[in-house]
Amino acid sequence: MSMEVPAESIWRHVKTQGLYMVLLNARMEADTTQVVVYQSYVQAEHHYAFTTGTVWVRPLSEFADGRFERVGPL
Repeated sequence: MSMEVPAESIWRHVKTQGLYMVLLNARMEADTTQVVVYQSYVQAEHHYAFTTGTVWVRPLSEFADGRFERVGPL
């Protein structure tokens, strides 16, 4: 798969309805699998902000298979 998910785009996880911001696209060193690096994004008093929690990494193939839907840019 050769697509990339735009950095700073906002996505909703279909199952959990959580919002996430894509930080960057990368590759796994071991086998060059394309991955998406993303972080939780939450609403706080009339604006959105990053959480201080975990930064997640998921293979691009999983990110693009319908588990996430794009809801906007930053």
